[in-house]
Amino acid sequence: MADVDGNDAISRKVSASFLLHAFVHAAANPLIPIKDQESRTLLWGHEDFGRKRRRDGIWVVHGHTIVDTPMIKGGVVSIDTGAYATDKLTAATIHNGEVEFNYL
Repeated sequence: MADVDGNDAISRKVSASFLLHAFVHAAANPLIPIKDQESRTLLWGHEDFGRKRRRDGIWVVHGHTIVDTPMIKGGVVSIDTGAYATDKLTAATIHNGEVEFNYL
């Protein structure tokens, strides 16, 4: 999985004691490794996303599904606050295993 510049879209920490995280548009199938996800799932979602926890410990940061406030639950970081309709754009800063939400 790569971003538009061809860079690896999965950011990994050196130590297993820190978060591993993937940035996707909509979701990821929690039963499949991130590197093996189908593009359609990453773009449109998956029925088990947010219902079943990933076994690999990777936290998935996503948008696509609007939430009233950004949240972290079960290894899922939801940041889509519906900026097109609410004028509330959310950014997440992830550093040293901690997540901070900011509104722009």
